[in-house]
Amino acid sequence: MSQNSRVVVIGGVAAGMSAASQLKRLRPEVEVTVLEAGGDVSYGACGMPYVLENRGDMESQIVVTAEQFRQERHIDVRLHTRALKIDRLVQVVTAQTPNGEAAFPYDQLLIATGARPVIPPLPGIDLPGVRPLKALEDGRWWSAQIREAQRVVIVGGGYIGLEMAQALQARGLSVTVVEQAPRLIARWSEAASTAALRALEGRGIKVRCDVSVAAIEGEGKVEAVVLSGGERLLADRVLLAIGVRPNSELAADAGLTLGPAGAIITDHACRTSDAHIFAAGDCATAPHRITGQPAWIPLGSTANKQGKTAGEAMAGQEAGFAGIVGTAIFETCGQVFATTGLSVAQAQEAGFDPVAATVLGATQAHGMPHPGRTSVTLIADRSGRLLGAEIYGDEGVKGRIDTVAALLGVGGTVTDLGDTDLAYCPPQSPVWDPLLIAAHKVAQKIGG
Repeated sequence: MSQNSRVVVIGGVAAGMSAASQLKRLRPEVEVTVLEAGGDVSYGACGMPYVLENRGDMESQIVVTAEQFRQERHIDVRLHTRALKIDRLVQVVTAQTPNGEAAFPYDQLLIATGARPVIPPLPGIDLPGVRPLKALEDGRWWSAQIREAQRVVIVGGGYIGLEMAQALQARGLSVTVVEQAPRLIARWSEAASTAALRALEGRGIKVRCDVSVAAIEGEGKVEAVVLSGGERLLADRVLLAIGVRPNSELAADAGLTLGPAGAIITDHACRTSDAHIFAAGDCATAPHRITGQPAWIPLGSTANKQGKTAGEAMAGQEAGFAGIVGTAIFETCGQVFATTGLSVAQAQEAGFDPVAATVLGATQAHGMPHPGRTSVTLIADRSGRLLGAEIYGDEGVKGRIDTVAALLGVGGTVTDLGDTDLAYCPPQSPVWDPLLIAAHKVAQKIGG
């Protein structure tokens, strides 16, 4: 990189601002311009359901302002500036600014355009009172609406839908979750789905599975949601939590190579098929450390790591993002659910011969007054290599899933896990942790 290089970053949330910040730390003299289509940068979107539940202040708890980046990190942040086109031949980004179109030349470019929520083409989808939860402006909207709403229908029974079900119910709203699949968190095991259903219903949250939304009704505002079977659910607000898609159209129009789900293919340095262009975050793939293939698993943790890697690479360092194993976790209604690596079905699809075992156990030693319960499912190849895990329960889930994730990242085996010297303290774990028992069970199955 030359002394006076120009770097343009398209997108100013997790990946974009992580990259810009890391680049300025390493090369303060580099001119960095961030083009952000919205009015906010660097906010913690994953925290919005929990801030809403606890009546927190969005601005002070999960937001870093554009002015802070300008003053403290000397990053030129342009809000309300939407990139329209990337001309790779002359290395210029054309963008729509508040004052009209403008050109932003670059020596290196980062695409960090994130993902957008899926909005189904339903009758009534445009009625006031229908909204996803993705951007900070969505969080502000829901924060204001909670004070007035009474009945909410959540369309989608995945992570965001279940996190928001807890948040809205805790704020006193009547909540119904509608899931088109036969069960909640449908990509998880049936036992995990059942645990999630029981947790929601235990809080008085109504659930409708194996049914889709046919229409949203109302005169000038939301009044009801009509299901495919004809049932009519009264509602004054509707949360769309159906999933997301990568914002990769700019990259596609520029001729960059796309991969799974239409996300931008990147290497271990977050470089795209153009040596001068990088991509990071929810718009990009990441190398999967188990399959060795590009994977699109949009998570905030990955976005921040990829952003840091891209910043290092643009600064001229030998940067390398090791990749992902797909570790994810969420909490709803007193239960924590986590997964890492491959499921049995994914392992089979990737060409492995998977073996799995499930252990239901206590999270504390015998004799403790209030032991929690946890379910641990481990998946391994018949060679002994660990492939994945699904863990849920009321405590201790994060520590256990992180233990498996760490071993997955280095190609660990079930023997490695079974031999791990885990901490033991009666109020914190039994002497034989459920994770160790599950590892031994899988090893026994492999050994025949």
